[in-house]
Amino acid sequence: MREKSSASFYWYFNKQNKFDIYIKYKNRNIIEKPDAGDIELIETWSMVSPTKVSIGGKVYKIRLLNDSCFFLKDTALNQDIKLIYHGDKLP
Repeated sequence: MREKSSASFYWYFNKQNKFDIYIKYKNRNIIEKPDAGDIELIETWSMVSPTKVSIGGKVYKIRLLNDSCFFLKDTALNQDIKLIYHGDKLP
């Protein structure tokens, strides 16, 4: 059974190879950058090959990329990550 999340994460990728992560908690009406504490995030991305992308220094296999979805595979953790496009702006 899947746990229901109390928050939604939004990843924003720009053409300058930078990305930002934002979070929206279900009980709040604002979107904000999460507090990572002492953890320093590497907020860059790049194409490693036509089938692999590096996000924050970690390489993911691209399983699907189309007009509505970006589906990645974290092979180290054997975990799938699905990013869904929601227009070109944060909600």
